[in-house]
Amino acid sequence: MGRSRCCRFVTAAGTLCLLAMPVCAEPWSSATSLTDVHASDAAHVRIVGSELRRLPPTFFGFNIEYFSFQQELFDSGQGRVKPDALQYFKEMPGSVYRYPGGLISNRFNWEWAVGKPEQRLPQRAVNWHAPIPVSFGPDEYFSFLDEVGGLPWYTLNLVGWSPTKMVHELPSETLAASNQRLAQYLRAKTGTKPVTRYYHLGNELDRSVYEWPTEKYIQRSRDTIQAIRKVDPDARFVAFLRDFNFIYKHRIGRSTYQSFMREVLTALPMVDDYSFQYYYDHPAEDKDTVSEIPERLAMFKEAIQYATDVRGGKPPRVWVTEHGRIRHPAKKGAQSYRFTAGLGGAISAADFWIAIAQVPAIQGAFLHTGGQWSFFDDTGRALEPMPLYWAMRVLREVRLPIVLGTQSSSPNLSGYKGGYDMRAVAFTDEGRREYGLWLVNRASRPTRVTVEFPELASANLSVRHVYVAGREGISADTDTNPPTVVLNAQPQTLKADSQGRLTLVLPANSVSGFRLARMNEK
Repeated sequence: MGRSRCCRFVTAAGTLCLLAMPVCAEPWSSATSLTDVHASDAAHVRIVGSELRRLPPTFFGFNIEYFSFQQELFDSGQGRVKPDALQYFKEMPGSVYRYPGGLISNRFNWEWAVGKPEQRLPQRAVNWHAPIPVSFGPDEYFSFLDEVGGLPWYTLNLVGWSPTKMVHELPSETLAASNQRLAQYLRAKTGTKPVTRYYHLGNELDRSVYEWPTEKYIQRSRDTIQAIRKVDPDARFVAFLRDFNFIYKHRIGRSTYQSFMREVLTALPMVDDYSFQYYYDHPAEDKDTVSEIPERLAMFKEAIQYATDVRGGKPPRVWVTEHGRIRHPAKKGAQSYRFTAGLGGAISAADFWIAIAQVPAIQGAFLHTGGQWSFFDDTGRALEPMPLYWAMRVLREVRLPIVLGTQSSSPNLSGYKGGYDMRAVAFTDEGRREYGLWLVNRASRPTRVTVEFPELASANLSVRHVYVAGREGISADTDTNPPTVVLNAQPQTLKADSQGRLTLVLPANSVSGFRLARMNEK
């Protein structure tokens, strides 16, 4: 185990909470160190031939908050998602769409949001906008899923609702009855489709403006679970956990991540799926602000191990239900979402995806989409995808089902506070005829990467490189030009040496995917 460090947890809203977690300092030989990038003078990728895990088909997903989605991407007059946005989402079938979002779910009345639009009641969604009826309601959400080939994920309301108040708590029995009717609705909507109905048990009720005692969260979760199971015995429930200690702001006390997790895991034995949420790469110069991906991953792995121990050695099924680059506190409007969803944000998100692909417990990671993390730039004529969209497309383009243990070493020419420029992970198919690589380059200059994979010794390879990249010599966060996007690259031929080594070149400020196939093999 590594040393302990007192640092701060950075939330999506930019607030800070004290925490203390160990920082792993494990050797290369340890399987748990695969998410660590080791310092070196040159970029190097070493691929371990053994299977590490299967990449779940649910790995990519979106956290869509209904209000920002309907404001940005929904045509209320036509009653459907804007055609250009719809087409872009269709390019990523099988994605999970979390609805109606995160904190906004804790005040959402689904029954006020279904039926004829003109008969829907106003709801208070955000504090900066007057209550309005929901136009992108559950009916429209399921129509959208049908059109894009998406998978459902519903975040339950365990708190209450009001037409005018942001937070209005109602009795648990009232919420349980409403959620039971919701489960009947979801069963009718999914019908005989081979999909899992995930019910997320609220969002961050132990923190934010709620700061519920753990026993209150447990009791309300139990009431709703019991009610839903009566009408949907196949329902799968997801409880939220955390990997940091929380200092209460509105009441006296401190809640450690261990005590919170232990109580939830023990009191809800019927739940095997859990969620964490991560916002990373804060721009602040404050040395106590720790949100870089390596630090968060160390905390994340420690929390997963603790949950495994509490459950007697059974690893939890973990979902990252919100993630993305944390917003810049000094940037507003378009500058703000360009920081989170522009090229710098795309590189951060890809770095995170590459890392968690090697964490076997993780079943999926839902990118925060909309608002500060707008996925599209509205030019007035059409919606143009932000670099964050293209980063996801690049990774999906070359993904394969089997994740291979991959060790990355890298210099840090970019000065990234996480300590590296390049991170990678490798994949293969069932017959080990094709291989895939995901790589990120934070440096503002091209990077030559040596890939070492003995299994490919002396092999002739057809190699296709897809990527999204910025301009050389310019920081990803200051480059105002549209990035270069290459998704239809022609394959080239490379030959690995007798040790299975080959050299790949990553463009400056880039997210890359390589697809390698042995020549003359079908």
